[in-house]
Amino acid sequence: MVRLYYLPWQKQVPIPIFATAFGDLIALEPQDLMVTLQFRNNIFRSSMLKYYLADIPDEYFRQHVLGMRGYKAAKKRLSIPKYGDCYVYDPLVCQGGPERTDHLRIANMHTYLKELIAIGYQLNEDNIRILD
Repeated sequence: MVRLYYLPWQKQVPIPIFATAFGDLIALEPQDLMVTLQFRNNIFRSSMLKYYLADIPDEYFRQHVLGMRGYKAAKKRLSIPKYGDCYVYDPLVCQGGPERTDHLRIANMHTYLKELIAIGYQLNEDNIRILD
């Protein structure tokens, strides 16, 4: 995670605690902050832990913060990924690929994250989009 996610103002590396079906990581940071790291489109979202957990039932939160847009269509087309797998856009969205359901495949999440590292991808202060 250190190589995929680097922000110079952070003193500690966040601890990944969840992963979404699209390979995004949800991590815990110091001071009870939760962050969602959407590598596919360079999005970083942060919230206090108690608010983050309280918002999970909200449809807008699931669609926009957890990045679940397209999940129903992906599930219908490809089935639900097994433990350790995730939906991956091919070509990768961070390489200019379209974020469309017909460009999805199921892949091993560890392999997907290693693929991001292999192409030199890093979520950092130069490409990050911080959203509320």
